[in-house]
Amino acid sequence: MPLIIELSEKTKNSNPSLCRGIIELVRVFHRIVADVKSFSNLSVSRKEKLILLRRKFLKNSLTLGFDYRNELEALLILNGKLQSCFPELLVGVDLQAVEIIKWLERGKI
Repeated sequence: MPLIIELSEKTKNSNPSLCRGIIELVRVFHRIVADVKSFSNLSVSRKEKLILLRRKFLKNSLTLGFDYRNELEALLILNGKLQSCFPELLVGVDLQAVEIIKWLERGKI
């Protein structure tokens, strides 16, 4: 819930379903990058499955007015702090943010 509130405040939008959808995808992308370091390390079938999630993220970000290029790292830091049982989420969070942003930029809505 703190991540949803944070996103809602950043975007000045109170649509909980859009905020929740974006946050769940941020958490998925963050976990992947923390585990494998780069989306390029994923198998072809996993990459194909993520394409739909990337499109959904980009579409919802546009609808919500979420500037992920400038705001993603702060959400990743908060996500890492909220999930203290996964310390790898906070290791190199700046590089994780760059990797996620680069991967998102390759997508289409």
